[in-house]
Amino acid sequence: MTTQTEIREFFKQQNKAVVTFVGYSGSGYARHDDMLEVARSALERYDPADTLINIGATADGIGAVYAVAKEMGFTTTGIVSAKGAAHHVSEHVDWVFYVDDDEWGGFITGTDRLTPTSEAIVENSDVIIGIGGGDVAQQEMLAARRLDKTVEYYPD
Repeated sequence: MTTQTEIREFFKQQNKAVVTFVGYSGSGYARHDDMLEVARSALERYDPADTLINIGATADGIGAVYAVAKEMGFTTTGIVSAKGAAHHVSEHVDWVFYVDDDEWGGFITGTDRLTPTSEAIVENSDVIIGIGGGDVAQQEMLAARRLDKTVEYYPD
């Protein structure tokens, strides 16, 4: 398990912008190739020399963006709930941080406070790009906007 402080220090030491992609995971995308084209177009606006690409570590759904990011020369990271340890982690993620969290992310039930996993994602991101996505993605984008972070959303 990685602590919030350890995650924060890692990203600070990299001295790079962090662009995080959020969206559907296990449920995937009806138009998978279209999602990848949207992601590729977004990635083209960033320089791999000064940008890290962050996602939720697993290969499913939005995690397919890892392969595109690696193909384009980006270093990749993933922040995921420890619940994700049993799931298929993308072979294209360079650094994975497992957060001690009983939830998958989003808001803690009945509050507008983020779970530890989503808190780590939002806190350490400079830009959040949502492509589709369910409640967790929406809640992370909302929290990022509250912190005046750049948020882009593309319906799937």
